[in-house]
Amino acid sequence: MEKMPFWLKARLDASWPCAQNMLGNYFRAGSPTPGTGIAMGIQTSFSDTANVLALLYNGGAKRVVMDFLKLICTAAGTTTTSSHVAIKIDNKDRYTSGGDDITPAQPDGGVQPSSITKCRFGIIVANAVGVPRIVGRDAVKVVAAPCWAVNDQVMITFGTMGQQSGGIAAATAGKIPIALGPAIIRPGWSLLVHLWNIANATTAPSWEFELGYWELP
Repeated sequence: MEKMPFWLKARLDASWPCAQNMLGNYFRAGSPTPGTGIAMGIQTSFSDTANVLALLYNGGAKRVVMDFLKLICTAAGTTTTSSHVAIKIDNKDRYTSGGDDITPAQPDGGVQPSSITKCRFGIIVANAVGVPRIVGRDAVKVVAAPCWAVNDQVMITFGTMGQQSGGIAAATAGKIPIALGPAIIRPGWSLLVHLWNIANATTAPSWEFELGYWELP
């Protein structure tokens, strides 16, 4: 019988992520101050290099397996009529400049390994593509301007393809699930989160964020 993929096992067996956490393999990164958002750039269409929202680089010898990315809107921005997301991986360090440098941490206070992953979030300039692959894509929210509302919460989960996802049309704040397939960052590779807001004009949204991932052999 074919061995069950580890990301499926993680979803089906609640004890598996906990066990990996106790081994020091699970890490979390997020906004340093609860209630305070980080601005994104004004980006009205997809770009490989301009105004990337988040960038993770694997500088170690293990695989980085994404678990989730949560976004909480703290400033709604203006004039946006729809918002879209794409997740890409690439075979090099794509970071050039910008964004907040976030230090990932082990959620178990008794385990103190440092992460091999470099995490940045905000207004990021990425360098030219190497050998990119799209590993996730969805329409996040579609509604008359202003599309975003303060306290909107976007929950992107990886390895959950097939569940209800995206396309929320509501002017008030709500929870928006985005279900994507697995995303794995090999040593020396990057993962980029692209979020763009159609018709956004003068003020971009701001976000609190939280993400989790495993570092596995």
